[in-house]
Amino acid sequence: MSKRSHAMESAQRFVIATLGAMALIGAVAWAFMAFDNGGCSGGIECRTEAQRAAGKY
Repeated sequence: MSKRSHAMESAQRFVIATLGAMALIGAVAWAFMAFDNGGCSGGIECRTEAQRAAGKY
């Protein structure tokens, strides 16, 4: 069994923390992009109640 150096442990913790922060930032960015259309889900056009009632045939 070899002992890990202090520098190696610090570098490993830094990489893990960086990846965690990037994942969190990505999740927040995705949420803003997905729901920034006035509360509607991304890619789906928001319609008024009258437009929903009219229907398209």
